[in-house]
Amino acid sequence: MSGIRPKQLSRMGTFYLQEAVLDILYEHYPEGYGLGPAEISRRAGIYRERGVADVLNDAIVWGLLNSLHEEGKVERIEQETGGKI
Repeated sequence: MSGIRPKQLSRMGTFYLQEAVLDILYEHYPEGYGLGPAEISRRAGIYRERGVADVLNDAIVWGLLNSLHEEGKVERIEQETGGKI
């Protein structure tokens, strides 16, 4: 490997996943309503299954949206279906 520590690789991976989410939201913005984590996961090709432990679908994108919201890069808005992101 390139000598980059696992923690640094994780930070880089998080950055690129956040950028993918932001790109999806940016492309969707003209449509005028919010996208939920399921649709973002589908459009970005990010893992979205419940897994064998049967836990939250789209957990990766939920976490990414939460961190982007804390950084002030996204805001919660009503989705077309009436839900929130």
